[in-house]
Amino acid sequence: MGRGLILRLFLQFLSEKWTSVYPKVYHLTPDKMSWADALTYCRTHHTDLALIQSTEENRAANNSYGYWIGLIRSTGKWSDNRTVAFTAWSHELSGRKIYHEPFCAAENVHNTWEVFSCQERRPFYCQGNTLYTGTSSALL
Repeated sequence: MGRGLILRLFLQFLSEKWTSVYPKVYHLTPDKMSWADALTYCRTHHTDLALIQSTEENRAANNSYGYWIGLIRSTGKWSDNRTVAFTAWSHELSGRKIYHEPFCAAENVHNTWEVFSCQERRPFYCQGNTLYTGTSSALL
């Protein structure tokens, strides 16, 4: 490996943001993509768009405004087709039906979710799993 490639990989590693809630890890991806393109990216490089299923996971995936998560508001399902049990809609959206399609969900800085057109280009959270082996861990 050339020095330039090693340096580029090291700088990419430093610029990436990871957070975890066992057994999940969330990767904040600053590249802006439509929801569908973000889903494809996450499924290719990680596991899926972030599937947030608890208050603890919601807090872990916070700190940035408008990052896609794996929820389509208009279907009420996660990107892996599971029904949504936990929600964190902003007060303006709580309980309100969305009749225009398609609308996808994004995390905001207040630990609540907003909806945007799925065609908008936004940064996004990918999800992966961790494998703990003794005192070390590896990303899957």
